[in-house]
Amino acid sequence: MKLKFITKLYILTNILLTVLRTLQIIFFTDDNCFLTKGHTAFNVISPVICVLFLLYTCGNALISTRKPKTVINKGWFGFAASAISGVLYIMAGADALVSGFAGGKAIFILSLAAGFSCFLFAASAVFDYKFPKPCALLLIAFWLAQMIMTYIFYTERPLRVRMVYEIFAVVLCLLFSSTFGKIESGIANRTTFKIFYCLGLAASTLCFVSAVPEFLAFIFTAGSHVSVTAVPVPALLAGGVFAAYYTINSFTIKNTKKTIPLQEEEL
Repeated sequence: MKLKFITKLYILTNILLTVLRTLQIIFFTDDNCFLTKGHTAFNVISPVICVLFLLYTCGNALISTRKPKTVINKGWFGFAASAISGVLYIMAGADALVSGFAGGKAIFILSLAAGFSCFLFAASAVFDYKFPKPCALLLIAFWLAQMIMTYIFYTERPLRVRMVYEIFAVVLCLLFSSTFGKIESGIANRTTFKIFYCLGLAASTLCFVSAVPEFLAFIFTAGSHVSVTAVPVPALLAGGVFAAYYTINSFTIKNTKKTIPLQEEEL
């Protein structure tokens, strides 16, 4: 697996999707946040690019013979990534509580728990301290609750492009958090790390594509083309930052070793 190439492709793809999605929101949606007619080709570019990128990275991960030694969480960069994610989770909880999101109180409590988990993980990056394994469940609990609330929210509203991105982002964040918890619990095998890599890149990409363009469009259009969301933007950013940093940082040449397929662990 060409790790450096995929990392560069990941960055380029996220920038491209952010630009395309921002232009789509600003110029090709009406005041009710629905796509306008006559721009089918432009409207399908972003989903197609997203799907092709995810298929390429997942395919490379599945055939790769490289396996990380562990999830890298050392130094001040690891501390910063986890701490920023923790702050964003808390902001998401406050946003859900103030904005009247469905199940806002539950999301607020679980966001505090998720933020606390991130702060503990941040502490383990710079101090001689081991991250408590049960705390990984707090991230899973947050995204599970968010998935339920997202389903309830969008069953009562008409279909929008934003809905598709957000639903996939929430589901992938839940799966990524589950895989992360499995690794931190010490029960991961070679296949687990492959899934971790696929889910990390996919979840972070969809989180960024869901959150960043909506934020930029809100600034440029004074909120006129931005629809109500089921997922607080800080929550998407928190999930994206956490997944992106630990996935890319863990899958480096230095932290991976080649394994012989015939010696692969039994599932």
